[in-house]
Amino acid sequence: MVYESKVTSKFQITIPKELREAYSVRSGGKISFIPEEDGFKVKMPKRVKNIAEKLYGIAKFDEDAVKAVHKIRSDIK
Repeated sequence: MVYESKVTSKFQITIPKELREAYSVRSGGKISFIPEEDGFKVKMPKRVKNIAEKLYGIAKFDEDAVKAVHKIRSDIK
């Protein structure tokens, strides 16, 4: 099936409702445009099934993470 969308004077397009729903496109989300010889491909970013995967490696600790968790747990008791 082919879906069409009109380009506005500000070079904006509307993603057809069926595609927005099928691919869970949300306001503020990002879409990639990949140039090809005969046009371009539109691609959605890979979905993250586990938020921990996306956050892994962002936080930096001065100490070992396992030790930090044990310390936090002992402070809670």
